[in-house]
Amino acid sequence: MSRALAHRSLAIARAAHFRRVPELLAEFSAHADAALAAVGLARADLEDPEFEIPYLQAEELLVECERRTGCEHFALLLCAQSGLDDVGLPGRAARCGTTVGEGLSDLTRLYNLRHGGGIANLVAVGDVARLIYAMAVLETRDTHQYQMGAIATFFKVLQDLCGPEWQGSEILLAFRAPTNQRPFQRFFRVPVRFDADESAIVFDSAWLDRPLPPVDASFRQAVVDEARRARNDAFEDFPGLVRDLIRKQLSSGPSSIESLASILSMHRRTLDRRLARYGERYGALRTSVKYEIARQLLRETDLSVQQIAEFLRFSSAANFATAFRQWAGETPSEYRAREL
Repeated sequence: MSRALAHRSLAIARAAHFRRVPELLAEFSAHADAALAAVGLARADLEDPEFEIPYLQAEELLVECERRTGCEHFALLLCAQSGLDDVGLPGRAARCGTTVGEGLSDLTRLYNLRHGGGIANLVAVGDVARLIYAMAVLETRDTHQYQMGAIATFFKVLQDLCGPEWQGSEILLAFRAPTNQRPFQRFFRVPVRFDADESAIVFDSAWLDRPLPPVDASFRQAVVDEARRARNDAFEDFPGLVRDLIRKQLSSGPSSIESLASILSMHRRTLDRRLARYGERYGALRTSVKYEIARQLLRETDLSVQQIAEFLRFSSAANFATAFRQWAGETPSEYRAREL
């Protein structure tokens, strides 16, 4: 099933990732203005890299571009020249790390504080590291273009950090194999596995210890100040931020207060105390997020109760049904029948 979670009102994408859409469409003799207008956008919207495009609108644009060009790997071409600069503040923060691992950790932490449509995780076990991208929006209908674009962007980010000699070990893509796989092989130059259970770049963890070149002190201070402002802005609605991060964590695996506190660069007790100031508790917020997701999945998808239970990390459909009855006063099936 799709690893996707709901947050319709907040999910956005930076226009920087789409700046080459008109140019690329022209290469396919497709009318860029018509394609953009079809999804409610204009060329001017793509000229400001910080312009925020609602995530579902951005996803619709990629699907429209594929339809008009017939190119199954459109997002791969779109992001082939991406890199740290296109990621914005998280990319600038990555440059300030002392090692690749530190830079990537700072990048993912800031990336996940944004109200974006996905979550990035760096996982290193033994000599294998994985930079994972997972969707964080429920209403998605066709995510393959967005996933390939995100993985292509992070692939270029790793090249920026490690140097042109960097090479991954394997690319995992959580969507069906396209008719023509050769463009993926040419771009990544390592084995590409489709129909994977996650979209990720797999590489030797020794790269994480590679030192990064020092940056100018004034650049570093500017990034620190910008990151502080971004963090303060995100913390203005702290319970809302925690709810958003819980949604994103659930999209990529089991969530925990410890891992969420790590994203926020604080101890779990500090997180508890900060939530308490708003009269909230982590456990209650996590439960409310699960209930919200369960209702949306039941209303808007054809997923079985068993599939929804698995997605929400319940040990069985029966346990999920019991919890849902406690939340809603009715079974999942009764709720779905009433809402249809």
